[in-house]
Amino acid sequence: MKIFRCFLTIMIALSVALPAVAQKRNINLTIAVKGPDGGVVNGAAVVLKQTDYALSYGNITLNEQGQALVKVYTGNHSLEASARGYDTVKETFNVTADTTVEVTLAEQTLTPYSLATSVVHNPLTGLNDLSFTWNQEPPVFWDD
Repeated sequence: MKIFRCFLTIMIALSVALPAVAQKRNINLTIAVKGPDGGVVNGAAVVLKQTDYALSYGNITLNEQGQALVKVYTGNHSLEASARGYDTVKETFNVTADTTVEVTLAEQTLTPYSLATSVVHNPLTGLNDLSFTWNQEPPVFWDD
């Protein structure tokens, strides 16, 4: 019985220790964030996560060319890139070897606060019904 307990203890210790030793953060991941015109997006924030083990690499800092080089583990990753005035982009990908991920941010477009009209023509009476509604988006001004 003592031999069995000793063997079981060793097996549990090995099953916990071996995956930690086997995982090495030695794969190069190059991240490139660009604007819709292909130019650099100033102030872009990038968050990178390894989704298999819920491991976060934290906020990634981009260089002047809008790129970053990060040493990562193998497995599935998710990347979220955002910047003021641009839509947030979320992308998932698998890393097995040195990889380059390019993300293009699209500019945010908002409908200004305005009055919308619709005309419905009634063919039986020959009359037009007019309805006025406000659009659903609040006013947004980027220069504030």
